[in-house]
Order: sequence, then structure tokens, then C-alpha cells
Amino acid sequence: MTIRAYRDDRGQITVIDDALPSAAWKARRTIIDLDEFAGDADSIAESATKKWAGETGADVTASHEAATVAALTGLDGDNLAESATRKWAGVTGATRTRTHVGTYTRSTAGNLTITDPGWQPRIVLFFATGGSGGTYQVASIGCADASNDVALVFYGNTVGVGLQTSRCIVAQTDASNLIRAYVSSITSTGYVLTFDLTGTASVDWIAISIE
Repeated sequence: MTIRAYRDDRGQITVIDDALPSAAWKARRTIIDLDEFAGDADSIAESATKKWAGETGADVTASHEAATVAALTGLDGDNLAESATRKWAGVTGATRTRTHVGTYTRSTAGNLTITDPGWQPRIVLFFATGGSGGTYQVASIGCADASNDVALVFYGNTVGVGLQTSRCIVAQTDASNLIRAYVSSITSTGYVLTFDLTGTASVDWIAISIE
């Protein structure tokens, strides 16, 4: 269907009545003011249903574009603020990964609190020695986090290598003397090692804490 209309010198378009097919269509006749659509978004007046959030100027998006560019310029992890769902565990600087290396010795049972990392590690690696060789567990390489402990145990030349799934440090002097440890908790400044001792034994180890 073709509907005839005209535009007057005020910019209004008026539908011609006799061009409409019925009275119902004539009741829907509309006058459109084209001046509303001249220019750009700034030409449209704000109303109850059209809100421009207080923007002014020739380009209502210009300020947002500038803010976006500024926010993305030189963006790296250090520019992201910590939040309830984004935790950096107190790390600062260009990288979010850091390590700490410490050396220790132990010959008694019980808890040993390690605080010299000074921050909360995600995982700790252990390189331990203290055994006498032969068929005994002379050294171990282990690792632990807040809920898991595991170690590869070296028996000298007779047995080879074994797997210990409940300890991260193992050293055995002979059949009657053994010292072992596991990480019982991760703290805000390090971790706690819990040792069990059979007989008399001593162990030396290197620990590498990783955040």
C-alpha cells in the first residue's frame, strides 16, 4: 500500500486524509516533526523516557572513550585492584610469582612453625637428607600444599626410589630410627611442619616456598 503525504515549510510531514484506505487508518494519522531527528544524539532533548546521564557536548561518547583508553594504557596485573573475588595474596611488583629458599634441621617430634617466607605460600618444595644409606631412606624430594603431601624417597643403592604419599620429608638412619614430616597448615607468613620420630634421627632440608 502506498500512502501519500506532504512536508510543509516547518519540516512536518502530514499524511493526506483521502490517501488513507479507511476511517480507522485516518484515526491513526500522524504528524512527524523531522526537526527532532536533525543533527546527532545531542539534538534529542532529554525526557522522562530518554536519559543521557548528564552527558554534554558534541559527542556523548567522547568522555567514555577517553576514560577507556586511559584505563587500558599500560595495563598489567598491578593495575587491578584487589576485591572479594580477586586476591593477590599481598604480592606487589611486576610479577605475581615469588619464591623463598630456606635451610633447616630437626631431630625431635612435634610442630615446627616456619615464618621466614613472610607471606602465604601456595606450595612448598622440600629437599631432605639424613639417612645412612643401604636399604634405608637416605634422602627425599617432597612437596606440599594446604591439603596434600607427597615425597620421592631414595633408599641408597639397594632398593632404589619409593613414593611416600602422606609425608613431604623422610629420613631414616636404620630400621629403628626414622624421622618424617608433613605440612599441617599454611599460614599468612609461611607454614607449619609436623614431625613424627621413631627412635633417634635427624634430618636436614632445603625448602623452596612458592607463592
